[in-house]
Amino acid sequence: MICRALILIGCALIGAIASAGPLPPIAFFSMGYREAKLADFAATPQANARQSDKSGYLAVTADFDGDGLEDEARILLNEKIGTAYVVAVIESRAKVDTYVLSQMTLNDAKMVGISMASPLHGSAARASGVTIFNITSGEGEAIYFDGEDFSTRVEVSAGGLTSPQRNVR
Repeated sequence: MICRALILIGCALIGAIASAGPLPPIAFFSMGYREAKLADFAATPQANARQSDKSGYLAVTADFDGDGLEDEARILLNEKIGTAYVVAVIESRAKVDTYVLSQMTLNDAKMVGISMASPLHGSAARASGVTIFNITSGEGEAIYFDGEDFSTRVEVSAGGLTSPQRNVR
């Protein structure tokens, strides 16, 4: 019985890891950053909430630029300098572009999650965005790629999307 439970837990963990696509090599890795893992947040009050999401609210795989190819968003950590980033990586057939969507301290990163944002009304239905939010309150912002940059930002309250803004940093 214990063995069966361990196998189920192992399969669940493998499924959580496999749900996010691979992150291509990006310059942040050579600067000491690494992808955040659930284990990084095991001792935080938000650990149980993270376990309710298959990626732990640490990874998003979606088509951010509408080209039909999957793109990636991740929370990256650098313990040496005490900084965390939320980045989006858009991979095309010709190149890989990395966009910093948010920067924070490692302590603040404990409360931050990312998920796929609902499509904007009137936008290309095939392009997705990234929601960066406080795991406890549910508040944050959804960020969308506009063809050049992630410059369309929409406030997110616990009840959903509110006011759209463009070119807000």
